[in-house]
Amino acid sequence: MTALASELILMAALFTVVLDQYAHKRVEQLGGVNTWGYRGPVMKQRLPHEFRIAVVGGDAAFGWGVAPAETTADYLRTEVQGMLAGSGESIHVTAVNLGALGMPARDYSSRLAQFGYLAPDVICLYLDLADTRTGSVVPSRNSAVTALTGYVPMLPLVLTEKGLPLAAVGSALAFIDRRLHALMAPVETAPEPREISIGRAVHTALGLAPVVVVLPAPTTPASRIEHARLLQTLSERAQTSPRLRLVDLGEQPRLVDPNLFLDGVNYGAAGQSLVADAIAPAIDGFLPVRQVSP
Repeated sequence: MTALASELILMAALFTVVLDQYAHKRVEQLGGVNTWGYRGPVMKQRLPHEFRIAVVGGDAAFGWGVAPAETTADYLRTEVQGMLAGSGESIHVTAVNLGALGMPARDYSSRLAQFGYLAPDVICLYLDLADTRTGSVVPSRNSAVTALTGYVPMLPLVLTEKGLPLAAVGSALAFIDRRLHALMAPVETAPEPREISIGRAVHTALGLAPVVVVLPAPTTPASRIEHARLLQTLSERAQTSPRLRLVDLGEQPRLVDPNLFLDGVNYGAAGQSLVADAIAPAIDGFLPVRQVSP
């Protein structure tokens, strides 16, 4: 009986994994993530003559409301590949979107450390206007499965969006996953100012690759104050770090066109493309063909 029970548990686990893989395929091209928790296809092992860009951040980097191929990361890959055309060098540009929907600035640093194994050649830290978003967080920050294996389950979220009784099953699976995570997770530290969180993320990123910090265009009096403070702090740091660049989207008049936004905050595909246009020149100096050996 024990052997039979073990076999049934194993079969149920395998069936759940198969269903979860199917759920991933259903949502990856919409608003979901791949099995390892980032948008787009799973990155392959680095190849010779590959130049890899990582875009990290919250909603802005994730590309809320657009497909993976319409995010800043993918447009940036195309832009940089075009910059290399005619250089005589056979360099293949890839980009990975490590943005997480709803991720606050305090988690940027740990997100970077988690995916440091992808070995990007340059990191774009694309900041959100503020950490005030409410709603779904994708991928979940409270998953025991992810904490133990790195695998990001998508089945609970997909089932939750269905009608009863599937929604009840999805909610139950998500609850169990969260409860297990609560039992194994360390106690969260006290909140810290965004400026400190962003500074820590820049420090972590510089330990992995050259960094381009992208500041969003401010839209409210509060965001203008924060924007000015961050710009001053980061500008002072960039003066002493040749591996740090700043891109201020507030200096791009065309990016304030209300027709570019889906909801007043997040850019649609056209806006994402224009953001990539603004970032690409900052990456130019980090390209292998632009660097001169001493």
